[in-house]
Amino acid sequence: MILEDIVNTEQRPKIEEIEDDYIYISLKMFDYHKNDERKLLEEQISLVLGKHYVLSFQENENDDFDVLKERINNGK
Repeated sequence: MILEDIVNTEQRPKIEEIEDDYIYISLKMFDYHKNDERKLLEEQISLVLGKHYVLSFQENENDDFDVLKERINNGK
């Protein structure tokens, strides 16, 4: 079920608590086009939050979470 939600990028944002195991979050992220700031780009971000982990899935390959990953790796 969650896998279907992750690959279905046309769905509305939502939050689901799956029993006491994890929380699934689907949301939309917006950014400006590199070459034309009049164009707004949309992509789906999916998060699976467990007690000791976070999994993130992005519709497009980019570096939006690099700063966050660096902070986690540096213990900040």
